[in-house]
Amino acid sequence: MTVVVGAGMSRLFTDGSFLSDVLALAVVAHVIAAATRRARLPVLAAGLVCGASLAVTATVLLYPDTAWLVLPTADTALLARDHLVDAWSVVNASSAPVVPAPGLVLGAAAALSASAFLADTAAFRMRAAVTAVVPASAVYGFTVAAGTGDGAVRHGALFSGAVGATMVALWLRNRRVDTWIEPRPGRGTLAMARAGSAALMLAVVSGAVAGPWLPGASAAPWVDLAEFEVTDAAPWVDRPSPQPEPWADFELRSTAAGSMSGSDGNPDGPRVLVSPLVQVRSRLVELSDRELFTVEVLQDERQYWRLTSLDEFDGNGWGARSDYADATGPLAGTIGPAAAGAAIVQTVSLSGLGNSYLPVAFEPRRVIDDGGVALEYETASGSLIKARSAALSGPSRFTYSAESVVPAIADPDRLRNVDTSALDADFLAFNTQLPDDARQVVLDEAQRVTAGSRSDYHRALLLQDYFRLDGGFRYDLQVHSDHGTGSLEEFLFDVRAGYCQQFATAYAAMARSVGLPTRVAVGFTWGKWDPTRGEEGAYVVRGEHAHAWPEVYFAGTGWVRFEPTPGRGAPGDFAITGHVANQAGLQPSGELRAPQPDAAPSGVSADAAGSGFAGLRSPLDQDAASGSDAAERSAGTGDSAGPFGVPRLVAVGVLVLAAAALMLGSVPVLRRLDRRRVRARLANDPAGLIEEWWGDAVEALALAGLAPRTFETPLELAGRVAAARGEVGPVSELATLATHGRYALNTSASMAVRAGVLGSRVVAACRRRVSVSSRLVAAFDPSPLLVRRRRAVSG
Repeated sequence: MTVVVGAGMSRLFTDGSFLSDVLALAVVAHVIAAATRRARLPVLAAGLVCGASLAVTATVLLYPDTAWLVLPTADTALLARDHLVDAWSVVNASSAPVVPAPGLVLGAAAALSASAFLADTAAFRMRAAVTAVVPASAVYGFTVAAGTGDGAVRHGALFSGAVGATMVALWLRNRRVDTWIEPRPGRGTLAMARAGSAALMLAVVSGAVAGPWLPGASAAPWVDLAEFEVTDAAPWVDRPSPQPEPWADFELRSTAAGSMSGSDGNPDGPRVLVSPLVQVRSRLVELSDRELFTVEVLQDERQYWRLTSLDEFDGNGWGARSDYADATGPLAGTIGPAAAGAAIVQTVSLSGLGNSYLPVAFEPRRVIDDGGVALEYETASGSLIKARSAALSGPSRFTYSAESVVPAIADPDRLRNVDTSALDADFLAFNTQLPDDARQVVLDEAQRVTAGSRSDYHRALLLQDYFRLDGGFRYDLQVHSDHGTGSLEEFLFDVRAGYCQQFATAYAAMARSVGLPTRVAVGFTWGKWDPTRGEEGAYVVRGEHAHAWPEVYFAGTGWVRFEPTPGRGAPGDFAITGHVANQAGLQPSGELRAPQPDAAPSGVSADAAGSGFAGLRSPLDQDAASGSDAAERSAGTGDSAGPFGVPRLVAVGVLVLAAAALMLGSVPVLRRLDRRRVRARLANDPAGLIEEWWGDAVEALALAGLAPRTFETPLELAGRVAAARGEVGPVSELATLATHGRYALNTSASMAVRAGVLGSRVVAACRRRVSVSSRLVAAFDPSPLLVRRRRAVSG
């Protein structure tokens, strides 16, 4: 069952590289649980031994570079903690499937290993078959809720078969333990096993074949778990200091194969990094006032500080696959010479940005000072990052300087007079690609909005103002952040509210549908000017300034940014977008501050220039903070807080806990009702009633620490009880009646009545010998329900 649940986790990840490590740790948990059980260690001691063994195994498999011999060190603990924090952020920002980053692999292995230990404890210490399958079932339930729908029938059939086979195997084992000879002919263990196996196979095959065709199988869920909203902050940490993200740059091996592209396994080859903004939503909500970095630049040279761009859209989200080279010497540019503006020099000091991507004004042309940290650059996306070695072991707080050439397009006619016919066909096809399942209604809406356009530039403006002015959209930070093709349709036609992630990705998808080469850029707005920072002042950028925006490519010019998010505008873009520079955010007090407008061109007021507030609610009336949790991922990885996100995780947890509470609360009632039903059915079978009362007495003796041994007859058990504890009620007389009922030719009704009286006395005497807590645990234990049913069947 553990293997099946582990294999089912493939619905969470982009590849199967995680499986060997996860299963290895789970197998170790099973082996240690069995060994400590045979050594008769208490459960608590066994758990400690198992935990220590798993820590050593995880160190060898996942963190060998931090180990002392094979033992974990303080560095191991710190790195594992960082990975778990990062994994929590990935859970918030991405929908399945995701790259199997080390933190996610560690979490999956820990969950499966814990379920393995608990299952062993329940199955062989408590002899509770139902309880034994609950831990693994809970892990599988999370996988079903958070994972993709790929192979749902196959995985469901395998899981159902594994659960059934596990319970049949435990039933056979417990039956051999309960009795060493069958009290009734025709009810042998093998006969029951054959019948149970046949019924199990029939049920699994029938469910796999007929289940998908039943009414409602493909209907919408009764409860949409994706709609639940909770905080994105990792619950076990208090705003940790930024750390490098080595999980995004591991060499090609079992736990991070998705971190690098190429088939040759060369660690110096192309890198595929996990999102640099997986924590952006927690920064916006929980860490909006936390300083991430500062930029020393002239006050009038403020810019959007850009991290990277995403140019692959698969219907579930936006991502990118890039190829980086050393950032030494002049950096290649994509801005056309006629569109290149003045060069600006910026000095960036990182203080709380814990990822490999480095903020810089677009488009960087030269790294002046790398701060002693190896840097790399990717021309196509305009991304400056820490090299793999620096991401693994370099500092998270350092200062670097770069020179950027900022696009300067004073005359929109430069864009009006070109079209996509001048672009390379392959470049155009790649940057206008949409998934095959793109909703036709979305494509039709894009055509409607841009109908009557006179140029590509005009189409880009019409789409921008559709979101800002004409479409009735509003800015709202609290909406769900999924932006696949399904939620795009919901955003456009139902919700009509969101923050920059929804606006940027919706714009990009619609622009691509009308033939505009478009991508999504992620980064930050310029921040707040602080004249006391640095030599001449600096912009302080906090979590509230995280942002996303679309970029459209024009022949002869390069990538040009547009701003569909209401109330936002990039510095220097008024001539192109018609919107002055604006950013909004939270003051440390939590009050919304007014937007910070750029000076509009001479003779043009901010309102006349189209500041982004016309026809829309002002940001003063909306939730605080510009935001984006657009996430970069590897191919096939979503970047939304969709089905894999914390909202669903918490909702599943609440539902599972509620279901567990309901099940446990009903156990005492069900046991009482089952007892009455069985005894009513055995009313005319005195031998069966005696066996039933003897079974109740045996359960009570086990509760008192006097469980029967496999080879013992009732009389032998009674003798051992008398020798060990003295008379625990009339056990000897009840054992004599049980032996008579099993082997005598005839059993009178009076014997059954007498057995009922004796059994009640034995149960009462045993209960008086144990603590209240033990009695409560026994009262809510569901396993006797199956044991009682088995006794009834055998009788």
